[in-house]
Amino acid sequence: MDPGGVFHTWPATQPATQPYSNHPLNPTQNQIRLLCLLPHHDKQTPIIGKLSVVSLLDKPVYDALSYVWGSPLSWGGLELDGGHIFIGQNLETALRYLRLSDKPRTLWVDAVCINQSDSAEKSHQVRLMRDVYSQAATVRAWIDRSIDASAEVFNHLAMMPEGPRNNTNINWLPMTSIFRDPYWTRLWIQQEVIMAKELVMHFRSNKLDAGPLLTFTQLMWNAFRTRKASQLDLIALEEHLTMELNGHVYSGWKFLGRNYERCRTTRLSESGPSLTVPVRDTHIPYHGTLMSLYMDSGHLNVTDPRDRVYGMLGIATDCSLENVLVDYSLSAFEVYGEVFKHFIRVYDNLSFLCCAPITPLRREVNCTWLPHPRARGSSFDLLVHTRGAGSVISVVTSYIRPLGDSLTLTARGVLVDCVKSTGLHRVLHLAAIDDWYADL
Repeated sequence: MDPGGVFHTWPATQPATQPYSNHPLNPTQNQIRLLCLLPHHDKQTPIIGKLSVVSLLDKPVYDALSYVWGSPLSWGGLELDGGHIFIGQNLETALRYLRLSDKPRTLWVDAVCINQSDSAEKSHQVRLMRDVYSQAATVRAWIDRSIDASAEVFNHLAMMPEGPRNNTNINWLPMTSIFRDPYWTRLWIQQEVIMAKELVMHFRSNKLDAGPLLTFTQLMWNAFRTRKASQLDLIALEEHLTMELNGHVYSGWKFLGRNYERCRTTRLSESGPSLTVPVRDTHIPYHGTLMSLYMDSGHLNVTDPRDRVYGMLGIATDCSLENVLVDYSLSAFEVYGEVFKHFIRVYDNLSFLCCAPITPLRREVNCTWLPHPRARGSSFDLLVHTRGAGSVISVVTSYIRPLGDSLTLTARGVLVDCVKSTGLHRVLHLAAIDDWYADL
């Protein structure tokens, strides 16, 4: 079970529709609900809030909460508009610490502001996630841990430059307590963090500006990727985190470190909700594209498998919400199929077939050609680098359609040759392949 996401199962006694029937949303007006968190100086008193309806078109002022839902067996409560709703225990703790003592605080919180019992509303609200987080005055990320903000390591973090570092003998291991938190394993936080205008990390009674922390994730990613001797301090932390995370090669902070700058630059440069997508582009930029984000998400947690796609739409660099519609009435394999329909539509290319799993995997879908996030490896990087799996002229027509409980990929092209035999597996050097490709 994923510790985060827009979807969750409420307790049987949850009066799910009561607070929302008095605050209906008009999908044509980009409307959302906001939670007015009433003030109190005592963290132990019941949490009281009121809902209101606003349109994102009117540029309302609010903060958005980024957090982990937590265990579905651990619940807290919120008094909302005279009624009572159940919320996750982690959310209840977050609201207690975020509640101000002298004035109300206006927040957007997915578990409270979206009617979790209305699939149509959830589909519409997920389409607005990018705008919800990019328009928020501040995105407040909640990590339920205590830190010593006066510790020396945080002084180094605050002074961290964006360029080369002069001091490589810093002991970063105290940062482990932050990066091993379940918060970083949640898929939805990638979009929430990347789209934030201003991001503040809340650690119970302490808070940090997240800018240096995100710079730190990028430096750690580069250290993980290049393994330079000048980065031994960061490599030591990365190896310690890998050990702490049960041997995972990837974790959420690495996803951010790899994709943060690329996705943020592209998406925030767009003035509106739509992103112009080239038609039949002959160049396939891998990193930051919808397919790459989907393929890289295997280590991230989701409650609903369809969110492996929907949770990435807001940050993908090669598509918009008009290209892949959010529809939770579709099955998981149909939603996954939309990723590759989009890839074919934009690039007219079937190179993703090289990423299909060779051995059977436990998958949500019954489709042998469909790449799965857990099959992510270096093969696709090599594939894109060489462009050896075809080009726009190699596929005349192709389409994907449902067939029973699976998807059928149909392609028509020109037969050039057949592979007669293959030799032993060898590691090919990219430079040599580039030279060979240039001579074709």
